[in-house]
Amino acid sequence: MRPLRRWLLPFAVVGMLAVALAACYLPDDFKAEIRIGADGAYGITYEGYLTWVPLYTDIRDRKLSPKEAAEKIAGIEHDLKRDSGFKEIRSLGNGQFRVRYDRQGRFTRGESEMITFVRRNALILYVKMDKNNRVTIAGNMPQGDRARDLVRLGLGVNGQLRVTTGAYVSESNAQTVGKHGPFRTYDWQIKPTDRRAPKLVIDLK
Repeated sequence: MRPLRRWLLPFAVVGMLAVALAACYLPDDFKAEIRIGADGAYGITYEGYLTWVPLYTDIRDRKLSPKEAAEKIAGIEHDLKRDSGFKEIRSLGNGQFRVRYDRQGRFTRGESEMITFVRRNALILYVKMDKNNRVTIAGNMPQGDRARDLVRLGLGVNGQLRVTTGAYVSESNAQTVGKHGPFRTYDWQIKPTDRRAPKLVIDLK
């Protein structure tokens, strides 16, 4: 896939809430792009904030001493650094992190593979290739009580997502579609009130 110019311009509270919000990285104020080439090459970039919600609520509710909070923050940083795609991680001291992520690779035709961000058990979005050479890109939006709980905490998903590809797109719920040279761009402006997750399917046959 021909290199593209990087597109990062002007992308419980207690009790029951603790269960609902467990294992939750929440993206905010982000610019993200996923690039898929007709040959299976891919690139994923993300620049913005990630909030580990359980830690955010514990710090906000003063359940942790400064030492305990620092130890948990260090643990989150260590967890993120296990993925070499994270090029920059900066803690804001309250369970929130400013991050820069950049990952590139290539899918193998006829084989199943899935790339997840951030983790399979803390999923924000994924890019999946199946044995029929179909690539599915989908996000994960908070729903129901979980979404309302996040709003009460003053949190929500807010940012921009773009998918860029020259391959055939068979399904998409993008809000806008444009062109970037020989490539098409599919864009979503995501707000905290949105419940419909981004989705796009590419056929690489």
